[in-house]
This record gives sequence, structure tokens and C-alpha cells, in this order.
Amino acid sequence: MTIDDVGHGACDAQAVQWAIGCALSDEVLERARVHSRSAALRVIRPDDLVTMDHREDRLNLYLDAHDVIVRVRCG
Repeated sequence: MTIDDVGHGACDAQAVQWAIGCALSDEVLERARVHSRSAALRVIRPDDLVTMDHREDRLNLYLDAHDVIVRVRCG
């Protein structure tokens, strides 16, 4: 992957399954965004209200109460 590939096209959540079980950090967030080729990233904590809009270029990271990633999805 080149730097030109990052942030272009649809998000690829399969490419960031490695993030499940990782503690939230700036490094993990950026690595996940780059590997998924997403233009945007959204962190969703328990009890967060989220909009229902779907963006194919956005990676959603779902956290548990301890800020550990438990699920990754595009949208």
C-alpha cells in the first residue's frame, strides 16, 4: 500500500480485524484508519448516541467500558 492509497475508496473492515482486543490509543487509531483505507474514523463507546448515516469511507471502532476495541465496521 502506498501513501496515495490511504483514504481513497471504500473502507475495508476486514483489514483491521487485528484491532479487536487492542486498547484505544492514537497509534492504534491511525494505524486502523490507514489499514482500512478510510477517509474518516468514528469511535463509539457504550451508550454513545450515533447518527444512522452510512458513509462507505468511514471506519467505526466500537469500544467496551475500558476503551478496548470490541468490534470494527465500516459505515
